[in-house]
Amino acid sequence: MRWAWRIVAGIVLAALLIVGLQRWIVMSEQQEEATPADNGWILEPQPDLAADGRGVLTGLRGVAEEFLVVGDQEELPEGCAPVLTIVPGGAIAIAVQPPAVDTPGPIVWPDLGIVLPARAVVDLTGSERSSLLAIWTRLAPSSGVRAAMIVSGEGVFREGELELLLRWIR
Repeated sequence: MRWAWRIVAGIVLAALLIVGLQRWIVMSEQQEEATPADNGWILEPQPDLAADGRGVLTGLRGVAEEFLVVGDQEELPEGCAPVLTIVPGGAIAIAVQPPAVDTPGPIVWPDLGIVLPARAVVDLTGSERSSLLAIWTRLAPSSGVRAAMIVSGEGVFREGELELLLRWIR
């Protein structure tokens, strides 16, 4: 009779191990599929640029080699143009017009300034973060935006924050 109890205990233990292993695998897959929104960030989908205050992006015909992201326009170097401002609520305004170009062909700006409505990205609302991503997406070269193209003022990004934002674009 002892051998019967041992067999039953072995079957129960095996079943518990299988259930535990299955839960561990499912949790691992969910961790891999985690998005930046799972880290406490909320990005609101914005399908229509003109309707949400981002229509100025459709009027800009160039691409930027480098994005300068600051919390105050005074931090931008002299001569930086164009300069876009994300106003509270997420709308985008042109603070400094792009330089006039007389030559045909693609327009490339060496620097494009982006002024945030707060000193740090962590303080932005979801709509304001979405606007930042929209600028990067629309005004980056066809190869796409890379972390090396983004230069920020002091304290704008915390460690790892830029990479989390760029994951939304890729």
